[in-house]
Amino acid sequence: MRRLPLTLSICSTLALACAPAAGQDETPPGEPALVEHRDAPSIIVDRALHDFGSILDEDPVETRFTFVNEGSATLRILKVDVSCKCVSVPAFTEECKPGERGEIVVRVNPRGRDPRLSQFVTLTTDDPERPTVRLDIRAEVRTVVIVSPRAAGFGTVEKDQVAEATIHVAGRTEDFRIIEAVADNPDLIRVEVGETHLHEFEGEPEPLRRTELKIRLLKGAPVGLVRQFITVRTNDPRRERLRVDAIATVVGDLEVLPDRLMLGSVIIGESIEREIVIRSRSGTPFTIRDVRNATPDPDACILTVTPVANPDGAPPNAYTLTLKITMPEHGRAVRGHLTIQTNVDREWTKSVTYGASPRRRHAPTEAAPLPAPSR
Repeated sequence: MRRLPLTLSICSTLALACAPAAGQDETPPGEPALVEHRDAPSIIVDRALHDFGSILDEDPVETRFTFVNEGSATLRILKVDVSCKCVSVPAFTEECKPGERGEIVVRVNPRGRDPRLSQFVTLTTDDPERPTVRLDIRAEVRTVVIVSPRAAGFGTVEKDQVAEATIHVAGRTEDFRIIEAVADNPDLIRVEVGETHLHEFEGEPEPLRRTELKIRLLKGAPVGLVRQFITVRTNDPRRERLRVDAIATVVGDLEVLPDRLMLGSVIIGESIEREIVIRSRSGTPFTIRDVRNATPDPDACILTVTPVANPDGAPPNAYTLTLKITMPEHGRAVRGHLTIQTNVDREWTKSVTYGASPRRRHAPTEAAPLPAPSR
């Protein structure tokens, strides 16, 4: 019983000795904790957008963005990206000390761009608060020579039918005129240069001198897509030569239905048949001279050509092609290409692609045995 007071006295002494040390580690009430400060750059750009306003598409334009490093460490421009090939950055300040200014030169080539140009430049920096900075570029681009519409589109044209289209070419000089306009193939496309008059364009402050071009697609155009280029020569030295497209889809007399035959899946070892009809839309008799079948599996395909008889006994103006495919045992898809040769002018050949995929026959499911009757 006499040892208990001694033990308590020793513990109290140790507690009092430790109390000051513990108090020294604690932050006094009402005082903020100390935070470690690190130097860092901070980029501030003079503006985020530059609008060039109305510009011509002939000459490049450029502007300068300035920025200041308001941080306490050196600012570095790590990378510069542009949104379009028409935008370039020929020069920029790569490093900028605290308090110093830098600049970024942005150049725009508006040649061939949309009237409303909207692009941007992206800067990658080591600023922890602004690692990327976007600089927007805008402009209203006006062409030195206006072509409307930009191409002479004839649309769908029947074979041996003449089609016409009109385009207008306008210039900004007081004496603007078209010297010459010629197609690559004058025997197929004929261009007539009309008179020049003043014309008011929307968005233009003053009327412009405009010339009408009448473009004619002549007989003898090949069946299918026809695309010719028209070279236009002007007296404006800034745009002495222009190229205008002339486009037409010439439809022939022969029609193939269908021109693409997909037979779906066929069980291996079984056969499937489909018909292809080739006919004259005008009812003119014609002859199929030959049909060539290009396929890796010629033994799997049987083709039969049958003329469609006319009630009056006239020569046929339509044929039925029956294609029979027997799916081979190798289990690969059967694909091929039919080339139909005819005696029709500029429709000497017609094409049909076909294909079928294999499918295996499912084995019959065996019935489960009946349970034995309970006794």
